[in-house]
Amino acid sequence: MKDKLLQDLLLKQQYIFGDNFSDLVMYSIHETSAPIVKHLSWFVSGIAASLLICAAVVYLQDGQLNIDAFLGISSLQNDTLNELSLYL
Repeated sequence: MKDKLLQDLLLKQQYIFGDNFSDLVMYSIHETSAPIVKHLSWFVSGIAASLLICAAVVYLQDGQLNIDAFLGISSLQNDTLNELSLYL
């Protein structure tokens, strides 16, 4: 019984849209696409900050910034590197 009443109410329901309804919809769609660029900007700046922190930690530990310090082989001597390559 109540289902019939609900069906009748839904049949009588009408929507009235204003003249600028499509403009409002398009504006809201365009506005929601902007945060993706903001998230990408935060992602790139986060990566840059992480690299700077890693460089600072390497410099504080080894006292120099070069490729050997980043790889962790700055404490090895060059004449022993040939002996170590036999174990690889």
